[in-house]
This record gives sequence, C-alpha cells and structure tokens, in this order.
Amino acid sequence: MDESIELLFPDLYGTLSEKVAAVAQVASLCKDVQVLEHIVEHNQLMSAFARLLEEDSNVEMSFIISKVLLAISKVADFHEILANHRVGATILRVIELELKRV
Repeated sequence: MDESIELLFPDLYGTLSEKVAAVAQVASLCKDVQVLEHIVEHNQLMSAFARLLEEDSNVEMSFIISKVLLAISKVADFHEILANHRVGATILRVIELELKRV
C-alpha cells in the first residue's frame, strides 16, 4: 500500500490534471478503513492534501480532497491527526470561498 501511495507523489506536484488524477486515485481507495489508516499514517501525503486544499483554487481538486478527508473523519481515531494538519479550519475556508463565488 505504501508503495502505491509513494508512486502518486510526483503527480501531486505536477500539472493540474496530474494532481487531480492522483488525488482521485487516492479517493478511490478510501472505501477500506485499512487503506484510510495507511493514508493517515503517511504524514507527507496528509501534508500534501492540506497544502493542495489550501493553495489550489481548483473546485474539482478541492471536492475530491474533501471527499478523502470526509472518509478519514468518519473514523474517530483519526480526528487528532486531522486536527494536527488543521484540516477543519482549511475546509471551512474552502467552503467560505465557494459561498462567496456563488
């Protein structure tokens, strides 16, 4: 599992379409709690998600990352990790930005 996550890193720093594809690939794996555990334990991936969510204004990417983070948030044991990456505050800023666009 960790190897497949590692293979996505170059794409997370590539073009917009590569970033969206890489994040979508991770999102497709989030149906299994064991996979979520690997994602959460991967500090660099969690940091990349937080950074992309905060820095990138692409709606599709924000939506997909939010889906991944929502899946993670459903497991109470992962709440502290989400808090450490300040995911809640970032999600609220993304929502505020989208509400202003409408």
